[in-house]
Amino acid sequence: MNPYIRYILICLFSLCPIISGAETRTIPHDFDAMFNASPKKLEVENTNQTGITDLVTYTCSGGAEFSLDYSKTGSKLAIFLEKSGDKVETSLIQNLDSLRINYYYYPLTPNPYRDIAVSISTDGSVWKDVTVEHKSNGLKTVKMPRAGDYYVRIAYKSSYKVYVFQIDYIYIDLSGCPGCFIYKPE
Repeated sequence: MNPYIRYILICLFSLCPIISGAETRTIPHDFDAMFNASPKKLEVENTNQTGITDLVTYTCSGGAEFSLDYSKTGSKLAIFLEKSGDKVETSLIQNLDSLRINYYYYPLTPNPYRDIAVSISTDGSVWKDVTVEHKSNGLKTVKMPRAGDYYVRIAYKSSYKVYVFQIDYIYIDLSGCPGCFIYKPE
């Protein structure tokens, strides 16, 4: 093979990961829409304490629950956090970059001053609080310290009942870049 052609081919193959590249993707979890989809994309089990999707399993504790109760969530399926100690935790989410959390406080009105606390963990046992940015009424954004594999915990923080009706997971999609990886320092 001509050395010039071989050089061009080597350059092209080495640039393939850069050209195809990793992309940021968003997976929205609108709990009510997923629960009412046909076929269902969200199964609620264990007396409304567990929500199961293809991406993540949600586990509620301390009184938190998936609720359709009109007096709590206006008949839309949401994660209801009523009092101190109420929280929901996710299973491990790979290549997570950030979250957008849509929630209202009871009585079903967005308010930027009603707060939730968000923590992350790499092992499911040691949790670290992360900064929750107030983008607008009822929409909070959480940026991970760096993209990686995380468990997420959302907890009640304010003195008002809140319900989380949607979480958007923004992650790094490496499917277009088979030679790429996310550096995860120990």
